Amino acid sequence: MNSTSSFWKISLLAMLLLALLTASCVIDPDPDPDDDVRNHNYRASEEFDFSIDINGQTRLDLDATNGTVEILAGADNNRVQIWGERRVESDSYSDAEYYLSKLAVDVTQYAGEIAVKTIQPDNTRGRNFLVFYHIRIPQNWRVRADQQNGELLIEGISGPVDVTQNNGEATLHWIDNDLNASLDNGNIFISHHSGNADVSLINGNIDAALDLLPAGGVCKLNSVNGQILLAIPRSTSAEFSAAVTNGNIAVNNLNLRNAQTTPTRTTGILGTGDGDVELKTINGNIVVNGVN
Repeated sequence: MNSTSSFWKISLLAMLLLALLTASCVIDPDPDPDDDVRNHNYRASEEFDFSIDINGQTRLDLDATNGTVEILAGADNNRVQIWGERRVESDSYSDAEYYLSKLAVDVTQYAGEIAVKTIQPDNTRGRNFLVFYHIRIPQNWRVRADQQNGELLIEGISGPVDVTQNNGEATLHWIDNDLNASLDNGNIFISHHSGNADVSLINGNIDAALDLLPAGGVCKLNSVNGQILLAIPRSTSAEFSAAVTNGNIAVNNLNLRNAQTTPTRTTGILGTGDGDVELKTINGNIVVNGVN
C-alpha cells in the first residue's frame, strides 16, 4: 500500500512539474527594451477620440510618424474631431501591450492652431508603432501635415495646404488654394486643384489634374526619378516649360504658341502667358493633356 501511494505521489509531482515547464514555454516573456524584436506576429491596439471646440484657431498642424492620415472638411465649423487607433506590433503580446503605453497622440490648442503629434520612442528596436488618424476640420482652415511613413489623404480644403512626407503615397483632392507638397519616396495624386502648386518628389510619380490656375498663378512639378502626368484646362494662361534628362515629352490638346521643342525640352506660351507652368524630371517622361 505504501509503495503504491508513493508511486502516485511521484507521478503527480512529475505531472505538475511538466505542466509548469509547459506553461513557462507559452507565457509571453517580460518586455526587454534592450532586445530587438524578431517578428510582428502580435499586436496591441487602443482607439482614441478627441472633440475640440474651436476658439479662434484657423490652422491644423500635424506631425505623424507611421500609419495613415485622413484629413477632410467636416460638417461642423465650430469643432475639430480627431479619432483613430494606436497600434504596436511586436514578437509577443506582452511586449506589444507594454510599448502601447509609450505610443501616444498629443493634441495641444494654441492661439491660432491646433497641433497634433505622434509621441513614440526614438529607438523602436524593430517594433512597429502605428497611428491611424481621422481628422475633420473646417473647410477654410490652413493645413500643415508632416508624415514619415504611410498613406496620406487630404480632401475638400479651401485653405492653403503644406505636405511633407518621407515614404508613402499622398492623395490630395479638391484643394482650392495654394498647395505645397514634398515627398521623398512614393507617388503623389492631385485632382480638382484650383490654386498655385509647388510639388517636388525624389522617387515616384506625380499625377496631377488642375481645375484652375489663377491669373498669374504658378504650377511647378518636379521629380528626380519618375514620370509627371499633368492635365490642365485648355483655357490656361501661362508660360510653359517642360524638361527631362532621360525621357520623352508629350503635349496634347493644347495650343502652345511660339513653341520650341528639342528632344529634352519644350517651351511655349499658353493663352496670354499670365502665369507659369514649369515641369522637370531627370529620369522619366512628361505628359501634358489639355482638357475642356
